[in-house]
Amino acid sequence: MSVAAKIKRAAQLGLLAGELVKSAVSRNPHNPSRISDRMGSMHGLPQKIGQMLSLREFESVDKVFTGLTQGRNTLPKERVFQELERALGGPLSRWFESIDGEGLSASLGQVHRARLRGGQEVAVKLQYPGIAEAVRQDLSMLGVLAMPMGGYRRGFDVSGYRREMGLRLAEELDYRQEAKRMREFTNLLSGAADMRVPQPIEELSGLTFLTTTWLENVPLEAALHWSEPARKSLGETLLRLFFMSIFKWRLLHADPHAGNYRFALENGRPILILLDFGCVKEIPRSFSRELRRLIEIANPQNSPVSNERLLQCYSALGFNRELLEPMKDKLLHLARALLAPFHSEQDFSIKDWNLSEDFTQILGDLKWNFRVAGSPELLYVLRAWQGLLCYLKALKVAVSWRSIYEEVTHGLPAVNLQPEAAPTLKVHTVKSNRLKIRVTENDSVKVELTFSAEAVERLYELVPENLQSRLLEKKVDVRNIARLATENGFPHGVLFEDEQGSKSVKVWLE
Repeated sequence: MSVAAKIKRAAQLGLLAGELVKSAVSRNPHNPSRISDRMGSMHGLPQKIGQMLSLREFESVDKVFTGLTQGRNTLPKERVFQELERALGGPLSRWFESIDGEGLSASLGQVHRARLRGGQEVAVKLQYPGIAEAVRQDLSMLGVLAMPMGGYRRGFDVSGYRREMGLRLAEELDYRQEAKRMREFTNLLSGAADMRVPQPIEELSGLTFLTTTWLENVPLEAALHWSEPARKSLGETLLRLFFMSIFKWRLLHADPHAGNYRFALENGRPILILLDFGCVKEIPRSFSRELRRLIEIANPQNSPVSNERLLQCYSALGFNRELLEPMKDKLLHLARALLAPFHSEQDFSIKDWNLSEDFTQILGDLKWNFRVAGSPELLYVLRAWQGLLCYLKALKVAVSWRSIYEEVTHGLPAVNLQPEAAPTLKVHTVKSNRLKIRVTENDSVKVELTFSAEAVERLYELVPENLQSRLLEKKVDVRNIARLATENGFPHGVLFEDEQGSKSVKVWLE
């Protein structure tokens, strides 16, 4: 990638970030078609962001981002044939009877239907030249692209998300790894009659190109018109796949956009066809166990456990304990809201689930804490979870989460709900219970974080570097403020405030 190309992409990323921020601030898409077009032309991480946004459009008339899941090819067919011949080391006619020059474009490459000599129908995926370096540049600007809390990103582990996304994208750029995952899922699904995975053709695959068997399929839009029993069966298949992936296989297909989840009817039986295994997340055994534990703890039929036990469980799932501490008395209610489908005695319908309202009602301003408390390790699990919910909602069916969960987890070791030895914590006699940090812009709260009062000892780490510099210019010493507050037992009151234009930051103990 030339210097000029890097500069151009950096400029494009900056423009895209600005448009995304405007959309976030207004809470409405800011010229969504332009944002979508920019994402599609850039490919890489921007297009992946757009593909996840497309999940919200399953039931929408305006399909702004859906085209990013399978658009028209970017590389002209002459370039495609040239790259394939270079990769294979010979003329395409040696292996192929024909290749459709009109392919389907995705984030890292494009796919062409072809026929091998002998008549077998296949799919040929070719990686965009230079996309690997572009992705590395995208990751370097992840903080700019994410802008999860305006200009205040403390608590959002940008480096952790960059690392997690970098690992997955490195695997996704290696088509040999994708072929390996296809073989693994084929073995895992060997007894499943309602799911299909294409098979890689090893001799026609390599690092940047992949040839697989062709599976006839239709998009979700077509499946939405199937009979209610067929749609319900499909919903049960999607739910069973997710549960098997998390609790038994511990291997999760984590890229569920509409270009990768396709469908078919075989003798009236709905079939889920899984495509593109570049993004697969390995699930730690501890995570699978702790999620089962939280599901059981949240079950209203079980006796409540202590707040400390709940904190242990959330922490084991990757949540920041310090950020959850101020809401520890709310964690049981939160778990019951988040996991309600698992405990319903009846078939559960996503459209009747008021999770967002319940979430806000339970946590109030502490919702900011919870939003940034999750570990980057949860990113792809949550992406697959979001995809599952979007599909179930679009299918307009109610399914029995409880019975399918019990079916999948039957025979697995039981989980212990009893409290374990609590870690020894440093204890202070405090006057305040909470440290609060609030960021506002144009008199609107952008983020409000709540910590235990003892977190003031680390106040310097919680303040962004640019704000530290500005405070020092005003003779405000954050380290000294933290020291005095600690020595005096964390008294109530404002520690400092700062205003710059329309943005303000307030930090206080209460």
